[in-house]
Amino acid sequence: LNDLAHFLLHPLHHFLLLIFLSLLLFWLGKQKWGKRFTILTLVWVFLVVVSPLTDYLLMQKEWSSRTFEGSNRIDSLHYPILVLGAGKTSDPRMPATTQLNGTVGQRLMEGVRIYRLLDTSTLISSGYRAKSKVPQGVTVVRAALSLGVSDQDTLQLVKGENTYSEAHDYVARFGTKDSLILVTSAIHMPRAVAIFEFFGISVIPAPTDYMSLEDPSNPKSKWRWDWHRVG
Repeated sequence: LNDLAHFLLHPLHHFLLLIFLSLLLFWLGKQKWGKRFTILTLVWVFLVVVSPLTDYLLMQKEWSSRTFEGSNRIDSLHYPILVLGAGKTSDPRMPATTQLNGTVGQRLMEGVRIYRLLDTSTLISSGYRAKSKVPQGVTVVRAALSLGVSDQDTLQLVKGENTYSEAHDYVARFGTKDSLILVTSAIHMPRAVAIFEFFGISVIPAPTDYMSLEDPSNPKSKWRWDWHRVG
C-alpha cells in the first residue's frame, strides 16, 4: 500500500500519465480533448519544472521541523536515537559506509552527530534485508561502529520494510514509555512523525538530507528549468 501511494503521488508519474492521455486522445480522434490535455501538460511542466512553486512547497514541508540542536532537558535524559532506513547495496568489497546510499548515509551522519552531542544515547538502526543476506539495519550499525560509535550503544531493528512497519517494530521491542529522537529525511519527517505518534510514541524530530538547501553566496534563480524537481 505504501509503494502504491508513492507511485500515485510521484510528480513524474503524473507527467507521464498526462503525456499518455494526450497521445491516446489524438489517436482516438478526440482532437479537441487531445489539445486540452496537451495544454494541461505544458502548464504542469511550467508549474513543476520551471516555476518556484515546487521549491516553495518543498521548503514549507522540509522546514516544518527544526534541525536538532539539543537542550538541557534532552541532554539530561537517555533518549534513544532511531535512524530510519532508505536503501543500500550489499557489496562485500566495500566498507559498510560505502554500501549505504546517499539518503541513509546522511541520516546516519546526523544520528552519529546527535549521539556525540548527547553522549548518553543509544543509536538504533532499522531496515529489513529485502533480497540481501544482510539487513539494512545491520549495515547501518556496522557503518556507525566504523565512525566511532560504541558497540554497546547500538541496537538493530531488522524487520521494518517501510515507515509504518518500522514504527510497529520499534513499539513491539521498546514500547511507548520513552520519547524518541527520530532521524529521517526532512521531506519525510512530517509523515514519519505522524506514523510514530499514531503508535503512541512521543517524537523529537531530527530532520536531515534537505533538498531545499540554499547557498547565500551563490543564490540560484527561483525561475529555472530543472527536471530534478520532479524527482
